[in-house]
Amino acid sequence: MFNDGGIGAFNRKMDNLQRAYQRMPGRAAVEFSKQRFQQQNWIDNSTEPWRKRKENAKRAARNRGRAILIKSGRLKRSIQKRVLSATRIVISSDVPYAAAHNFGLKKIVTVKSHKRGRYSTVKEGTGTYSLKTRRERMRSHRVGIIGSQKTVEDYKMRMNFPRRQFLGESRYLARRIERDMASETIKALKS
Repeated sequence: MFNDGGIGAFNRKMDNLQRAYQRMPGRAAVEFSKQRFQQQNWIDNSTEPWRKRKENAKRAARNRGRAILIKSGRLKRSIQKRVLSATRIVISSDVPYAAAHNFGLKKIVTVKSHKRGRYSTVKEGTGTYSLKTRRERMRSHRVGIIGSQKTVEDYKMRMNFPRRQFLGESRYLARRIERDMASETIKALKS
């Protein structure tokens, strides 16, 4: 069976096989979960697209071209392999709001009292002039008013996040890992 070096070749092949088994399934599962953010869907037996975000006039410009669940990328970057054994792979996120987005959330929460600053809009010259109006172009920006904080009392707020799953059991992922493990096994034994 192993005529090209005996026990040393056999041990080398077993080491290659063990390394492949240790790194491959966890990497595939993490990659699958991160792909959900790009494809904006969940794949199990069928594909379940994520619900689109509700747009209003205020948020439309800010969200234009931005993928769902991606603002800073923190949630996507937090997905990591936590447990990898012969029979189990656990991929999770340590971001506090990950579960709310993954499972959905419909709840009334109490917001604690806090202080809120007041702001004023100030117009400032840019140093360039319009040829048409012969006036300096102006730019406005917000400035905090010093010493004018307002205390906001406790209040209740309705939270309603639709389910946009990116972590969990997936038959599609299980089949993919099985195929990849079979090809890695063949590669490890051939090398």
